[in-house]
Amino acid sequence: GAYVFNPFLTGLLVGWLFKMTVLTVLLAVVAGVFALVVTAFAVNVLSVRMKMPVLSLPFIIAGSIMCLVAAAHPELTAVLSGHPAFEAEDARLPVWLGGFFRAWGAILFAPNVPAGVILCALALCFSRILFFLSVLGFYSGALARMFMTGSAYAAFGDVYNFNFILIAMAVGGVFFRPSYRSYLMAVAAAVVSAPLTGAAALLWSAHGIPAFSLPFNLAVIGIVCV
Repeated sequence: GAYVFNPFLTGLLVGWLFKMTVLTVLLAVVAGVFALVVTAFAVNVLSVRMKMPVLSLPFIIAGSIMCLVAAAHPELTAVLSGHPAFEAEDARLPVWLGGFFRAWGAILFAPNVPAGVILCALALCFSRILFFLSVLGFYSGALARMFMTGSAYAAFGDVYNFNFILIAMAVGGVFFRPSYRSYLMAVAAAVVSAPLTGAAALLWSAHGIPAFSLPFNLAVIGIVCV
């Protein structure tokens, strides 16, 4: 659960931000241990006392600190942007399709079509319901952002669209029993989180930190608590 995937995501982030050196390996270990400690604290406060899911909040905290470390030591970094732009011509797919696969890949810091196709195939093999919800969530959220921005390229090519995928799967297939009602809730959650995603990205970018999966955490925790 949270004790595993939060340190795991933090380690992936370290490997994505920094050049591969012995120091990077040591930093990944330290960051993973820190994420584990934060996870234990969050579980005790959120899950045990407040009956709220932890999700990837510990990763967001640990990942934000790692981004600040990267900004302080640019000589060690390989990729400092934290949220690389999607290339519409990647694999020569239209942006509405290529963006979907890249959003899948972005979940594991690999925002490209091949990685996204592999993850989509794994999701389809594991659960057709979750795969359907990923499609429903992505296009619901992306269409909402398109109406907000007036640009299909900006809406479907946004790196943070993976939040819509995670939100729809969590709401429609994990925390609530899969049904027509939960599917409608998943669509509503993805649409409502569209402005939240843009706002979170703008706020965090002012400090040089990616928004990561913050919109996903806020939307899902809010719905579960309601």
